[in-house]
Amino acid sequence: MLRKLFLSLPLLALNGPGFAASAHITISAIGGTPQTIPIGQQLPTPFIAQVTFDDGNPVVGLDLAFSVNSCASVPELPPGSSPCPAPSAYGHFLGDAVATTDLSGTAIAPLFVAGSAEGAYSVFATRANWSQVINGQTYTDFPVSSPASNLFQIIQTTAGASDPTPSLPTATADPAPALPPAAMLVLIAFLALTMYFQQRRI
Repeated sequence: MLRKLFLSLPLLALNGPGFAASAHITISAIGGTPQTIPIGQQLPTPFIAQVTFDDGNPVVGLDLAFSVNSCASVPELPPGSSPCPAPSAYGHFLGDAVATTDLSGTAIAPLFVAGSAEGAYSVFATRANWSQVINGQTYTDFPVSSPASNLFQIIQTTAGASDPTPSLPTATADPAPALPPAAMLVLIAFLALTMYFQQRRI
């Protein structure tokens, strides 16, 4: 009995209030990707991420930070461009880029405006506070790999020229239909008789 109690003391210490158990979580993109947008324009759809445990249950109350993959993005810049262009090339969020997961484990990023460079790049969603403890648990991303956070894809394009307004065909007056030969003869005869009687009256 004493031996069992002695062996259980380390387990009690590890699970005490001062110890936070670790749980695996997965961060997934469920909305807002991929998107193609003209440079400098606001994305029509926000980025939406969802965080779940290994069993699929949602993680509630976890702070997620949305950030642009700044230096390694926009791989399609013109030759000779700097490998790490100015931050304005990538776009920015219109507010604090930290969102908290709701009861369904989803977090919606603030509105995003595309940058000034044409190309394709990624936006990350990662834990904002790596030491955050919720219900006595800390969290470890699963699988543990950087591509797992490479969630949202953006393609920035130059604004295309507006399509020219189609011109309507110019209306042309239809030529007067030609009279058939018989009708022409009748008309000539009528005019001749009219002139004949007018002369008789004179």
